[in-house]
Amino acid sequence: AIVDKKTGTVRYENARTGKLYVAESDRTLEPEDVIHYTTGGEAPKIERIKTVDGERNVVKNLKKVVDRVAYRAKVHFDWAEDEAIHGLGQGEEGIYDYRHHVQYMYQHNMRIPMPFLFSSRQYGILFDCGSLMTFNDDERGSYIYMDCVDQMDYYFIAGDCGDDVIDGYRFLTGDVAPCIMVSTANPYKFGRDVLIAVKGMEAAEGNDDFACCALLAQETGTKIPAQIAQLPCLPVLHTAQCPREKMREALLDELSKA
Repeated sequence: AIVDKKTGTVRYENARTGKLYVAESDRTLEPEDVIHYTTGGEAPKIERIKTVDGERNVVKNLKKVVDRVAYRAKVHFDWAEDEAIHGLGQGEEGIYDYRHHVQYMYQHNMRIPMPFLFSSRQYGILFDCGSLMTFNDDERGSYIYMDCVDQMDYYFIAGDCGDDVIDGYRFLTGDVAPCIMVSTANPYKFGRDVLIAVKGMEAAEGNDDFACCALLAQETGTKIPAQIAQLPCLPVLHTAQCPREKMREALLDELSKA
């Protein structure tokens, strides 16, 4: 890691090859009071009220007490253009790659946040944060926001492949639960992504999707399905493109030609 002494930002490189994993572009800490609620030794005065979630009991004589001063933290990262970001726990939106998305990380029903992200560039970041978090990657910037921390604290884990990153995560956390990736689709439908997961980003550089499938077959000793293997020899049948919001109109237009 290379630290900019003027800004405090960090740049992470492979010590052997000099390859850049990722770099911070900015980091901020804003002081905030951590509030503790207490009745101050009084007997609690409980009132039953109606809310949008049904009836609830509330304590009416709670008082705010400042427990300590902590920080709202934000660390910005310069993700690579072709980089994919996975992890962050169990969401409810079905997002596989969080690039160009915003993910609010909080516990609710089937939403189980996890302060760990995994990059397709073969590194992971484990944030030491037990508060609300936000992963943001849109026009407002690319950053991780932590709602309440005592200091900016995270662990950077890198390796030659995904297994190295998971081994580092297990070493730090003591969590030895098996990590299982399940897919209902053939891996050769996503040959480039699977090759990167198996061999690293360098294996796919300079290769098109069909070449990535060939390299994946060579590496794993598996056979490319015939339907996929023959695609490079077949003519291109469809070249039309349309914005996502115009998909309905485009589909109806094609159906009208049938």
